[in-house]
Amino acid sequence: MGWRAFWALVLASAPTVASAQTVLGYQLGLTQSAGGTFGDDLTQLQQVEQAPEQAGADVQQLQGVQLNTTVTGNLTLDIVGNVVSHGLVVGVSASQLLPFAVPETAQAALRQQLTTAAATATYLARVQQARYNFNLGGGYTFNLNGRLQNGADGALQGGVGGGGTLPAANAGAFAFNGISHTFNALTSLQLVRTRWDLTFGVNYTYTQNGVYSLAAGALGAQAQGGAAVGTNVGAFIPANLHTISPQLTYRTRVGRRGNVNASLITNVSLAQEIRDEVTVTGTVTTIVPGPPPPPQTVINTALLEYSYNFDEAQALGISANGTFSLRVPTDARGVTLPGGGLGADTLITTARVFYRNDLPWELRLEAGAGVAQAHLLQAPLGAPVAAEDFETIHSDPLPIGDLRLTRRFEPVDVVLAASRGVGVGALGASALIADVASLTFTYTGDFSDRRIVANLGFNAQRAQGVGRESFAALGTDPRITAAFNNQGVGLNAGLLIPIFESGGFFFDSALTYNFTYSDTDPEDTLGIDPLLVHTGLFTLRGTWGRGAAQGASGAGGAGDQDELDAFSANPRDGSPLTTARLVQQGARNFAPPGQRPGQAPEARRDSRQAYQQSLRQQKIEQDARERSAAVQGTGSYQDEERRAQERDKKAAEAREEERRRSFGEVPFEAVPLPEEPAAPEE
Repeated sequence: MGWRAFWALVLASAPTVASAQTVLGYQLGLTQSAGGTFGDDLTQLQQVEQAPEQAGADVQQLQGVQLNTTVTGNLTLDIVGNVVSHGLVVGVSASQLLPFAVPETAQAALRQQLTTAAATATYLARVQQARYNFNLGGGYTFNLNGRLQNGADGALQGGVGGGGTLPAANAGAFAFNGISHTFNALTSLQLVRTRWDLTFGVNYTYTQNGVYSLAAGALGAQAQGGAAVGTNVGAFIPANLHTISPQLTYRTRVGRRGNVNASLITNVSLAQEIRDEVTVTGTVTTIVPGPPPPPQTVINTALLEYSYNFDEAQALGISANGTFSLRVPTDARGVTLPGGGLGADTLITTARVFYRNDLPWELRLEAGAGVAQAHLLQAPLGAPVAAEDFETIHSDPLPIGDLRLTRRFEPVDVVLAASRGVGVGALGASALIADVASLTFTYTGDFSDRRIVANLGFNAQRAQGVGRESFAALGTDPRITAAFNNQGVGLNAGLLIPIFESGGFFFDSALTYNFTYSDTDPEDTLGIDPLLVHTGLFTLRGTWGRGAAQGASGAGGAGDQDELDAFSANPRDGSPLTTARLVQQGARNFAPPGQRPGQAPEARRDSRQAYQQSLRQQKIEQDARERSAAVQGTGSYQDEERRAQERDKKAAEAREEERRRSFGEVPFEAVPLPEEPAAPEE
C-alpha cells in the first residue's frame, strides 16, 4: 500500500472514530451436566502402534458416566462508525470432568480428560456501503482438551473445541486430549452494482495439534459453515495444518430474468510434521514417534451456472462444475513419500439441472439432478501400487441428485435433505461417491413468557471410493480403508426448557440424546463388526448478560438475535451488530450476496424477526428496482402501471380480509339485535 493510499484510509477513518458509538455486551455462564456414553469402542480404528501419550493430539471415546462443571465468560465490543464498524469478541471457558462407572480399560485415557480450558479472541472490521463492502479480521483460539460435539441431525462433526466458549450442551461421544492453538485471518471485498456483483476473499487458518475427522473433502475445510457431513466412522487424525482458501465469485443479470454465476475456489492444505516425543530417564531414552502428517493437497473448483427466474421464488437453471485436485504421492500406509512433489490427483466433472420454488404450506423446494464422472490420475491413498505402474481410472457416468425441502417457523421447522454426489474423498484425495439423507424437526413453542425448544434429527449415509474395485486391498491403515467405504445412521434428540428469567438472568435445562450406528467394514475386509453407541446428557445452565453472546447461547430458549435490543442491534440501522456475526459464524464471513445480483443478503433464517424483516426489505428493494427500471427506460410504463394495479388490488383484498376477520371475532353477545316491535296500543 502506498503512502498516498495509507493517508487516504486514515483520513477516511478519522471522522468515523470521532462520531462512533460504542456498544458493550457481556455474558457469564455456569453449566452442570451429567451424562453417559455406552456401547462399542468407536476408536478401534486408531493405529495400534501409536501410544496414547504420543506427541501431538489424541482422541478418546468417553465411556461410562461423566459429571462436568463448566464456567464461561464472554465479552463483546462493537464500535459503530459512519464508515467503518469494528467488532471484538473475547471468551474463556474452564471445566472439570469427573468420570465414574467407567470400564477399567478406559480409566487411564480418561484421567487426562479431567480438566479442560478454552480461550478465544476474534476481531472483524466491516465497511458496508451502497456499492461495496469490505471485511478484514482475524482471531486466535486456545483449547486444552475438550469434548467434540454432534450435529443437529445426529452426525459426528469432529474438530476441536466443541461449542467454544458459549455455554452449551454437547452430547458428543469423543473427547480431545491435548493442547491446540488456532490462528485465522480473513479479508474480503465485494463490489455491488445494479446488474452485477463481484466478491473476492481469502481465508487463512493455522492449527497446531488440530484434530480432524476423516470426512470427505479438503482437510481443514469440512467443518467450515457448520454443515454436518453424515455419521463419521470415528476415525480422527492429528495434524499441524496450514489452510489457505481464496475464492472469487462473479454474478450478472442476463436480460430481465436471467442470472449467470461463476466462481473459482482454491483450498490449499499444507501439514507440518509433528515432532516425536523424546523422554530421557537416567540413561534410558524413550522415543514415541509422532503421527505421520497427511499429504499436502491443492483443490481447485470452478462453477458456471445459469438460472432463469420466473419470479422472486421460482427459478430453473443449469450448472457445470469441475474439480481438479493435486497432492503429493503416498505409500501403501498413506505416508508421504520423501522428496515427492505435487502431482495431478483427481479430475471430477459434473453437469446438473436444478429447480427451486415456494410451495403451499410455507414449503421451500430446492431440487437438482445430473451426471458426474471422476478421473483418478493417481493411485488412491494406501493403494499397494507404484506410481509408475498406475494407469488412469475413468469412472462410468454416475447419476447424481439432490433434494432439499424446508418449512420455516410457526411453530415447527422441518428440513428434509437427500443427495448423491461425487466429490473429493478423505484427506482431500481421490474421489468419493457419497449418499447422504437427513431429516430434522425443530419445535418452538411459546407458553406465556417462556419458550420451549425441541429438536429431533435423523441421518443416514453411505460412502464408496471411486476405483476401489481395481485394488484387492487398500493399504494397511484401517482408518483410510474405512474412510473410503463406510455406512451408518444417526439420531439426535434434544429438549430445552426455560426455568427462570429475570432481567439479564436466565436459567434453563436441556436433555440431549444421540445414537450412532456405523459400519466401517461393509465388505468385511477388516473383520470389524458394526458399532453402536448411545450418549445421553442432562444439563442445568445459568447465564447472566446482554448482547450478542447472550443471544447466540440460546439463553432461555431464545434463538440467535430473535429479538434485537439496544445491546445487540446497530443503533444506526437496526441490523445485527458485527459481534453477532463473529459469534454466529466464527469470523468466516465473505459478505454473502443476496439471491440475485444487486440484492442484499438474506438474514439468518433461524430468527423469526430477522426472517420477517428480510422479506419486508426484499419487497422494498424490489419495488425500488422496478420503479428505477421504468424511469431509466429499461422497463415500460405499461408494465409499471400493471404492477401498480396488481399491488393496489392485493392491498384491497388484504384490507377486506382483515375486515371480515375482525367482524368474525366480535362476540355474539356484543352484536346488537333488532328490538321486538312494541304491541299496538288498544
